[in-house]
Amino acid sequence: MAELSVVIVTIKDEDEILCLPKFEESDFDDYEIIIRGDEGIAKARNEGVKEANGDKIVFIDDDAEPMDGYLQAAANVLEDEYVVAGKVIHPGDGVISRMPSHYPTGNESQYVEGVVGCNMGYRREVFDTIGYFDENFLWGHEETEFIERVKKEYPVYYEPEMGVVHPYADGIIDYWRKQYRFGPADIYRAKQNGKTDRNIIKELLNPLWYFNSDPKTLPVYMVGSICKSVSRIQALKNNDYVQTGSAR
Repeated sequence: MAELSVVIVTIKDEDEILCLPKFEESDFDDYEIIIRGDEGIAKARNEGVKEANGDKIVFIDDDAEPMDGYLQAAANVLEDEYVVAGKVIHPGDGVISRMPSHYPTGNESQYVEGVVGCNMGYRREVFDTIGYFDENFLWGHEETEFIERVKKEYPVYYEPEMGVVHPYADGIIDYWRKQYRFGPADIYRAKQNGKTDRNIIKELLNPLWYFNSDPKTLPVYMVGSICKSVSRIQALKNNDYVQTGSAR
């Protein structure tokens, strides 16, 4: 049985997965790679957990580049912690690099409130206790909803040594496209939190929702917010924000 199971959700060919060559160069070799391409990220994550042989399970995106010592750091921290948020750095210094303010980037290990789906780790016991990712999320927010359930039982530990370089988006157009894709998951989360259609529409009509506090990113952010609003309205109108199945 491998000490560490690495789950990668992707539809890419193996030679296109950015993290694999870095893992092959690692001195740490007690690990297995599990690649899942199931429809829906949540379902793929769940199937990866079920396939994993190890008790320590990490999730890393196919376009994330692990830092030196990633595997050893993951194995070490999951020896003592049950839920781990890894460090995430956006490459470059352009407009998009300023957008993901939720990325954990500090250099001090500490307990935190959440994780980022592109780099996170769990002990198997967490899934045995909490359940799996909610498969109603086809794309986006599945890790956010999951960690809200997890935090009721386990603390979340941030480990900067378990770090990756990961682009939030490949450019401005890709950022806008990504915001549009979040629409259905946004509506599903809002419904989970008890919001009515009227509540949701009222939020979308609030001009402040389309602004942020950074003048350098404001134009890009505003267009992204509009894209997300259009997608939310379409999801509400077509009633297509809930996917088949659930992992609760």
